[in-house]
Amino acid sequence: MDPIVLLVDDDSNLLHGLVRILRRQPFQLYTARSGEEAVAIIKARPVDVLVADHRMPGISGNDLVAWVAKHAPDVMRIVLTGHATTDGVIRAVNEGRVFQYFTKPCSEVDLAIAIHKALDYRHLARENRRLAEEGRQWREQRREVRGRIDRVRQFLAGPLRRRLAWLSHWCHAEPPEEPARSDADACQLVDQALELLDETQHIVTELRADPSLCCAVGATVVETS
Repeated sequence: MDPIVLLVDDDSNLLHGLVRILRRQPFQLYTARSGEEAVAIIKARPVDVLVADHRMPGISGNDLVAWVAKHAPDVMRIVLTGHATTDGVIRAVNEGRVFQYFTKPCSEVDLAIAIHKALDYRHLARENRRLAEEGRQWREQRREVRGRIDRVRQFLAGPLRRRLAWLSHWCHAEPPEEPARSDADACQLVDQALELLDETQHIVTELRADPSLCCAVGATVVETS
């Protein structure tokens, strides 16, 4: 689907002129005669680029781009003005985070190039956000897997090893010492060992599904039965 470009100007002749110079571009062109009408269109349509006149009755161009920057920040913003002032430019840049500012009349080629650049910038910004979110999710998953592996390592090196050593000593004792307490401890040890096996199986399954985690956590995927 072609990107949507919204043109806003209270002067119908200038608005038709913008449509005329951009009609051969691969854009869907929408027009609005006021800031209020532009807001309604942005709420109803997935607008990609806004090209707005600086001076309009009601909601001015600067107020419009400031509203868009707050409520629809993905929409790229270009401002056209016939009366450029330093204060107006500064306000548009600071409040509306305008992508580009043109003094009318502007070149047809320059405006088309600016819109294409705005679309490219928007695509790159979205891609960067997507990659950043994927990286965040991957880091969270890595931390979770590493935490679970650390818990398994601690259990293997600590409680399980000590209790297995104790059970081995009890099994080889002649005769077995304190059989009632030893039987209970042996049952508890079996339960703990089964829990450990379940946790290890979960971790191995996750590492198999995403081998990149093996490098991240310094683990080696092994077959378990």
